[in-house]
Amino acid sequence: LPFLPGRNRLLSQPLGVVGIVSPWNYPFQLAIAPATAALAAGNRVLLKPSELTPNFSDLLARLVEEHFSSDEMSVVVGDAEVGKTFVSMPFDHLLFT
Repeated sequence: LPFLPGRNRLLSQPLGVVGIVSPWNYPFQLAIAPATAALAAGNRVLLKPSELTPNFSDLLARLVEEHFSSDEMSVVVGDAEVGKTFVSMPFDHLLFT
């Protein structure tokens, strides 16, 4: 039998609405990296940054609102109660650290 190398085929299939909860310790990287991947795959993104990074959270919300339509990507800013409500929403996929 001749040697046949393995094959792989990757098909991008959007999941729908992706929720992302980013932590306080790497707020930019752990918010933007998964959001970029989710958007590139054709998903919509709803992002909840940490309440412990209020300046970053406000800046991110302002920039996202300025550069994306609300049906592509939005940011939810708030405390732990908002976070609790956020993660209980019926997302098609939820990412958190």
